[in-house]
Amino acid sequence: MSISNLQEFIDFLYSEEFEGVESFDLEDWPRLDIKLDGDRYNGTITPELAKSLYDFYMDLQRAYAYIKYGSPNLQRLTLEDKKLFSSIEYRIEEGSLKVFGELCDQAKAMFDSLKGLTDGMESAHKRTLYIAIVLALLGGYTVKKHFDYESQVAKAEQGRQQQQIMVEGHMHSVDALLEQSKTAINALSEQDRSRVTGALDKLDDGYGGIIRSVPDADYIDISGAAMDGGDIRDYVDNPQADTEAHILEEELSVEQVSKRRFPRISVRVSDLDDNQFTLGFTFGEITRSSYDKIFDSIKNNTTVMVRFNALLTEEGVLHRGTILAVSQGSRIEVDDNDDMEDEETE
Repeated sequence: MSISNLQEFIDFLYSEEFEGVESFDLEDWPRLDIKLDGDRYNGTITPELAKSLYDFYMDLQRAYAYIKYGSPNLQRLTLEDKKLFSSIEYRIEEGSLKVFGELCDQAKAMFDSLKGLTDGMESAHKRTLYIAIVLALLGGYTVKKHFDYESQVAKAEQGRQQQQIMVEGHMHSVDALLEQSKTAINALSEQDRSRVTGALDKLDDGYGGIIRSVPDADYIDISGAAMDGGDIRDYVDNPQADTEAHILEEELSVEQVSKRRFPRISVRVSDLDDNQFTLGFTFGEITRSSYDKIFDSIKNNTTVMVRFNALLTEEGVLHRGTILAVSQGSRIEVDDNDDMEDEETE
């Protein structure tokens, strides 16, 4: 089967043909596909951008080495491996700067190297693992990580334009597909999981370097994932902090629930000290009881006990939180007299 775009790739993964296929052809896809607008990017390429494209080429090789050999050490690559990357060429188009580079041979080689990891894996997990690799090759992984910042949640929920993909009759955002891929990655053994996450991180390094090389651009589009000038400068000025995972359980009140990026659902909460922050989860990954209690908290003005996976920075600041389970908390007591005084003051 010949595949030439992301929608065809998704359709193939969810078809009966995927179950028994040993290999498949990628026709001029995926590819590096970057569009830039700005005074310095009118059909011209800056030295900084040129260097970042070279660095992307090196990080792409490290990602492949991670998947095939479990290490980013380029000395592990054989002469046959290196031939895969000798054919990469960048093409520049005039107007608003456009950069193209074919990645189909490299993607196919990565998929072939994944076969040993996916033997015995459920079809659903295998699909989402392939999706994760392709989206990382297309740059969607890097842009999604940026918009996952706590400071970017509100902006992302105000309607950030995302490429929409049809999956089994329903539209899904690229962000949602990436979120679902975590389940497949977590299903791997610890050793295999490190090979995949290592590859994703190297591809993220490559695309991140490209974004950081154009701090004065007005706009960048990476395979349909767009960032405006403000997003680019925020990315450059606020590199992602090192984080450490913790499982926390706190009594919280639910302020607001947003389904704008469904199936990823964002929940704005406040703790007992009135500190507000945003947690999230993917629909279907928590029980129906937990799901209902989130909305009951708003309806009945009650708190809930929330168990969540928290990524904390070295300073203890929440970088990202994913809800694992929700149980009943205590009733929030409201002083009617205080409400009346507030209304009179207003």
